[in-house]
Amino acid sequence: LNTADRDNYYEHRNLSGKRKHGNEEFVREIDIYLRCFAAYMTSYYVSMYNMEYTLNYGFEYKFYEPVMKFIEDNNLNAFPLIQAQYLILKIRENENDENLYYKLKDTYIKDREQLALPDRMRIGTLLVNDALRRFKEGNPEFNRERFEIMKMQLIDESYTKEHSWLFREQYLNYVMTSVQLGDYNWAENFVADYTDKLAPDRQEHAYSYASGFISYHKKDYQTALKSLAAIKGGDYNYFILIKTLYTRIYFETGEYEKVLSVIDSFRHYLSSNSLVPGYMKAKYTNYIRILNKLVLLKFNYDEFTALRLTEEINSISIN
Repeated sequence: LNTADRDNYYEHRNLSGKRKHGNEEFVREIDIYLRCFAAYMTSYYVSMYNMEYTLNYGFEYKFYEPVMKFIEDNNLNAFPLIQAQYLILKIRENENDENLYYKLKDTYIKDREQLALPDRMRIGTLLVNDALRRFKEGNPEFNRERFEIMKMQLIDESYTKEHSWLFREQYLNYVMTSVQLGDYNWAENFVADYTDKLAPDRQEHAYSYASGFISYHKKDYQTALKSLAAIKGGDYNYFILIKTLYTRIYFETGEYEKVLSVIDSFRHYLSSNSLVPGYMKAKYTNYIRILNKLVLLKFNYDEFTALRLTEEINSISIN
């Protein structure tokens, strides 16, 4: 619009020798408009792609193929935002193509200063989610890939925020991922440096759970139990995280009666709490079922049952 207004201003004025003829300015105006159009349309398509994962709704991608072809034919991929959004959409078309992930990552890293903060936030989040998807589908290297992007988001504060505060789930995700990758020092430094980035009413419980999670993985079970005991109340996410970690600690320390006791209260909570999403109920009901079998096997070991249970566990996806 600024370019159009400027061109309209000069359209009927005599050239002073310092400006080109209006025809060339008009062509430039059209080129800018087409770039903006491509950027907006790919942005809309990316938003539709995102919402399809969270809403039970299928979008109709009107004008999609002509827009994508126009970008390819006119080298609009030379512009970082269009390139990034184009690659996100190509990943949607070809989810198994790892090269597309790495091309998007390269654009995100190389051209990040040319991307506005909201765009950087969205592209980084999509990279993290795509790496997580690939990890869950059996590509273990993508967990480290995911963590690399997460750390970049942390450095330039391009992660999504909750009223200027770090999301509790993101905070815990940083801790869990770094611990899963064996980087306990990073996790401990993160907890020390970023707990105060959480909303004040969430800091104490988040710190206690994160500390307990790290201690458990370092096999310091008593410290882990002490950290968990400091958490009072909380929503269903906390209840599930805490109960799961309690079962793991008690199982590792051979306190199988306590494992069964926690399983009993856990099962009742999942079946009676209507706030717990269906997919989470299914996931943790399955966890409880397998864990219960493991505990019973500890009480009465049978090689055939152990073999059957091993096969069942190996058949379950990473979810």
